Amino acid sequence: VVGRLEYGEVSVDADLVPEVTESLRSRADSTSGRQIYIGSRDNRRRNFAGLLTVALCALVAFYTARTFSPIGNVSHNEASDAGVVMEEMKASNGSTVKDVVKSAKAKVDALKAKLAKAVAQVKKLASNTTTTAKVESKETTTTVVKQKRTTTTQKATITSQKATTVERKTTTAEEKATTTEKKATTTKEKATTTEQKATTAEQTTATSEKKSDTTIAKDEGKDKKGDAKKPDPSFGWPAEVYWPRLFCWSVMNKDNPQEVSTMKMQVKLHIGISSCERFAVLSGVRMYLGEGHKWKNGTAVKVYSWRNPAKAVPMGNLQAGDETNSFKNTEIFINAWNILLSSKIMEGDIDWIIKADPDAVFFPERLRKHVKPFSWGKQTKTPMYFKNCNYKGPKLYGALEVFNQAAMLKLNKHMAWCTGLPWGGWGEDEFIDKCMIRLSAKALQDYKLVGDHRCMSAECEATDRASFHDYKSPELYQNCWNRSKNSEKYIKKMAQGHFFCCTSPGNHADPCNTCNPGASTKPNQGWCGSSKRQCKGCGGGSEWCKFDKKKKKNVAA
Repeated sequence: VVGRLEYGEVSVDADLVPEVTESLRSRADSTSGRQIYIGSRDNRRRNFAGLLTVALCALVAFYTARTFSPIGNVSHNEASDAGVVMEEMKASNGSTVKDVVKSAKAKVDALKAKLAKAVAQVKKLASNTTTTAKVESKETTTTVVKQKRTTTTQKATITSQKATTVERKTTTAEEKATTTEKKATTTKEKATTTEQKATTAEQTTATSEKKSDTTIAKDEGKDKKGDAKKPDPSFGWPAEVYWPRLFCWSVMNKDNPQEVSTMKMQVKLHIGISSCERFAVLSGVRMYLGEGHKWKNGTAVKVYSWRNPAKAVPMGNLQAGDETNSFKNTEIFINAWNILLSSKIMEGDIDWIIKADPDAVFFPERLRKHVKPFSWGKQTKTPMYFKNCNYKGPKLYGALEVFNQAAMLKLNKHMAWCTGLPWGGWGEDEFIDKCMIRLSAKALQDYKLVGDHRCMSAECEATDRASFHDYKSPELYQNCWNRSKNSEKYIKKMAQGHFFCCTSPGNHADPCNTCNPGASTKPNQGWCGSSKRQCKGCGGGSEWCKFDKKKKKNVAA
């Protein structure tokens, strides 16, 4: 007996089911990432087995009902296989119903056996399918787990990479900060180096122009062989600038206690003429002035004045025909010049010779700036001296007299030319001025050498002056010296702040930025520019100004 099914025509003796090509699989939803299990070979096998079981059961029921019912009651329209059965019954040539029933039962038993066999095969197939499904499910689960682990590992790797990136960024930021700090340090070091170079250049310029020498202690402290010299009473204490080299001297009145005290103060404080490379004081008697340079054991040499045996001189009288109303001290100074020339102290490592009055507050370091332009080259062979007063023409006032070495060497050779002049009614400054003219020395004019109350007056705050005259006691002398030194510090500060005094502004609402040409006076350029107080005293419209770096313009100070 052959059964027909809607699923397909199948022989019971066959392998029951056709081979299904697809297996149980899963794939990921491309949009949501969920696992979608597609119907596979195992699903189809289960469906077919179910349909086959239902069909066989229906066929057994059909034949059983037909066997136990009368033949005549069988309708040929009720089952599609009735005709086939009837044909078989007719072919039996009149077999009895019992034979038919017996035959039918045998066939039913055969069908049941085949059905049992089919069911066993289906169960076996289902078992294999379940096992395969379990294995594939395990594999799928393992794969999913591996994928999840891989995903977790990837996430951990990404997190590690992010952490590494953050760490690198942090390291980069630290390196940038370190680099910035190094740049700032390098900038400071460059600024410091530039400042040091500027200082070095300034010191080099100050210490060497044609003749670069070491300090005065080294210059004067060694002989030609380089051996250390004994401390000399004439050694001075130069400060700040050591070239050109100076020899400075004064004539002291032994009978004037103020002059004596003033000279002793200069030696004690190492100021005035005692701050030149060499110095000497001449007086009517040999007088102790103080301690000089020291020996290695700490014992200092004693500084005495040089004795000048000239007699005391009277004051000059212009009405009586004298050409000075000061002391007629020419003879005293002629003797002093002769003593110095014969000692040869002005020869050797000396560039300029300065005669300063005891009451002239003197700054050798400032004088060097005035004489430096004339201290190098062939011009040093030419006798030169300075006229320092512009009163009815250039004149030499005796508070500070400046000569180069060439002038002194010529004076040493031709002093007789000068002593033969009619110097009886002259002061010593007029004598030496006319002596230099007689020797054909070159007269240089510098009216800022001295601030003298009698000519070219200037107060002690004027730091461009090398000397101030006259301060006739130790107290007055030291007060002027201190004022001038303090003014140096003030001027330096004013220069850094770009201070100035405007005595004639174009616009009184903004005087510092509308100052008329020639009406601006900077510190150390005049009385009005010395301070704010003095600026305000230079006129009602005067204004003390400075440059404001933030506003980048001049403002009232």
